[in-house]
Amino acid sequence: MKKLILFFIMLIALCTLLRNNVGILPDQIIWMSSPDLFYKVFIPLLMLVGSMASFIKTEKSNFFILSFGALFVDAINRLSIGVNNIYLYQVYNNIKPPPIKPGTVRVVTNLLPSHIMLFIEIVLIIMVLRFFISIKPSIAETSS
Repeated sequence: MKKLILFFIMLIALCTLLRNNVGILPDQIIWMSSPDLFYKVFIPLLMLVGSMASFIKTEKSNFFILSFGALFVDAINRLSIGVNNIYLYQVYNNIKPPPIKPGTVRVVTNLLPSHIMLFIEIVLIIMVLRFFISIKPSIAETSS
């Protein structure tokens, strides 16, 4: 179960890091520096490095705790974005967008991948918490 959780943490970290910081132009792939370095660069790198180190050093639980902690922070950030998205949709649902002026660029943001990753992160957090809850009574029995 630990390797499955680490694999998904690594996958989410790679998707987040590449989706937020890599741009594809017709002739080239470019690295775009995001102004939000903490959530778009540092947290995914922390998740990626922690999960890779936990794969390599399986006897150390510190790396797993590091990657899980970064996953937890990322899930809280994604949850806040999801709540904000739902609120904005409810408030501005009936307001029509302004007409498109010539020479302007309209950007449409697809948040569906972020919501899917949030769902996977919540499932991973529940799996880890269930594991810790299941070993807590066995630890209490062995100590008495």
